[in-house]
Amino acid sequence: FPSHDSWCLTTWRRPKYNNAGTWTTISGTPAAVTGAPTVLEVFPNQNSMLVGLGNKVARLTNSWTVATTLTLPADYRVLSIATNGSYAYIATRHVENGEAMMFIWTGINTTNDGSYGVGTHGIQAIRKYQSSVVLVDSLGRLLQFNGSGFTELAALPVYYTRVNWGDANNDYGNMFSRGMVVDGDLIYLNIAQETEDSDYRFLPNMLGSIWCYDPKVGLYQ
Repeated sequence: FPSHDSWCLTTWRRPKYNNAGTWTTISGTPAAVTGAPTVLEVFPNQNSMLVGLGNKVARLTNSWTVATTLTLPADYRVLSIATNGSYAYIATRHVENGEAMMFIWTGINTTNDGSYGVGTHGIQAIRKYQSSVVLVDSLGRLLQFNGSGFTELAALPVYYTRVNWGDANNDYGNMFSRGMVVDGDLIYLNIAQETEDSDYRFLPNMLGSIWCYDPKVGLYQ
């Protein structure tokens, strides 16, 4: 957390911060939800830390107290959060195999400030990219938010098959919340290659490791 020069982490779904070598559990954040990850993200525009768990996102002040809590519809689970300017972009999974949404939030109100569907049940990871954000969905597509929807930048090989990379009951293991890193125009993805198909558990042209998207040449392993 830059304003404190502090480290934050989560242990058993509870966020903690380190001050002078001592770890302190942060109180008042959303309760633990079985099978859901705890997501942390700094929100520089609000000088805050965001904590996502289940269908809720809490905004912490620089004194480690909860200022506002966003509550999403009950069928959604927060998987990843990115911030860019005045908005937080919240990537979710729909637990009933409906359409996953990317919610945007200013961090001020208890309700979201917009939502955008991706046409599949989950968003694996989301990161700040250029003037907006980029995400990877559960079909294996790399999508950039364009202000009103999404532009496809590339797709992993599994997208072009009839094999499912993940399903609505998966364990969030295809790509974790921070499985994507942006370096200038380059986007690095740390993926798992195992699919949900009993006959084709591994695709020979989709090795599990680091992939890179370069706008000059596309997506490669």
